[in-house]
Amino acid sequence: MGEMMRKLNSTYARYHARTRSRHGYLFQDRYKSIATQDQNYIEEIVRYIHLNPVRAGICAGLAQLDRYPWCGHAAIMGNARNNFQDTKTVLRRFGKTDAEARERYRQYLEEGTASSSDTVIRTIRDSNRGRESVFHTGCWVIGDKEFVQKVLASDKEKRIRLATYKREHVDLDGIAEKVASAAGVQVTDILTRSRLTKGAAARQAFAYLCRKELGYPVVEIGRYLGISGPAASICIKNGREVVRKLHLENTIKLS
Repeated sequence: MGEMMRKLNSTYARYHARTRSRHGYLFQDRYKSIATQDQNYIEEIVRYIHLNPVRAGICAGLAQLDRYPWCGHAAIMGNARNNFQDTKTVLRRFGKTDAEARERYRQYLEEGTASSSDTVIRTIRDSNRGRESVFHTGCWVIGDKEFVQKVLASDKEKRIRLATYKREHVDLDGIAEKVASAAGVQVTDILTRSRLTKGAAARQAFAYLCRKELGYPVVEIGRYLGISGPAASICIKNGREVVRKLHLENTIKLS
């Protein structure tokens, strides 16, 4: 899924740049993913996403949404064709034939204009706001108590470590201080935008450790460093090698 989304995003970004004579990043961050328990939650998520144009007032209602070109709903209804979109998987959840499935699917969306799952809406909106930090697990797992516990248990060791960090108040300032000390630079060097100093390498290591060890959102790391989300993503990517070369793997481990 990750590779497919990466290819879709990069292909559209190149198309957008070429057709509009634009340069630079189009998407600020990677796509969001949420673990869901069963098809009921998945259907709720599909409905939430496809009703966004209606909630935003872009489409006056479902009749207009049925032919709205910038949403997957029109393809599911058979009014548009997106070669990259798998409409069959959604349709088979609502009926054995396309005609039956589309009728039931559209009725399901119509019911959602009046009410929808508060849990699903809250989770997706939290994730969209960048609250997908492992400190806030409710925004990336949807399901009953047993399912959530099962998902969290699959990463138990990391979560225990993260709980310790949180209890000991290890925040971005604290990480910056630890990385600066281990790399032999000042915190101000990490916060200064430069490619030619040891501070630049420490900056990359800082970004990598914040993301991979503590699960801070990319946008939050970028905000702290005074750079954009895409620039922070580059720092994180390059930081892995810096951490290895400078032996900073245990920089933020607590005694």
